[in-house]
Amino acid sequence: MTTLDEILNEIETARQMAIEERKPTAMIQASMAKAKLLGLDKGDTLTIKHNEPPVFNIQPVRTLTELDKQEFEQIAKEVLAMV
Repeated sequence: MTTLDEILNEIETARQMAIEERKPTAMIQASMAKAKLLGLDKGDTLTIKHNEPPVFNIQPVRTLTELDKQEFEQIAKEVLAMV
């Protein structure tokens, strides 16, 4: 079974490749994919919505640090401001 962390890691790998190859559209697409998976594309923070079934029911492979969360949230906000 694929976990959310595995998917996010794959997307981050693709995003890093896009950055290295100077392909901003691909980088933005990867960032938006991460934002959607984490629910940040709705202008909301990472909150659980009541009366909605969970999309993923998984155990994290590694715990994100607060710095990781803050960094991603900042990047996601910057990307969302562009669209």
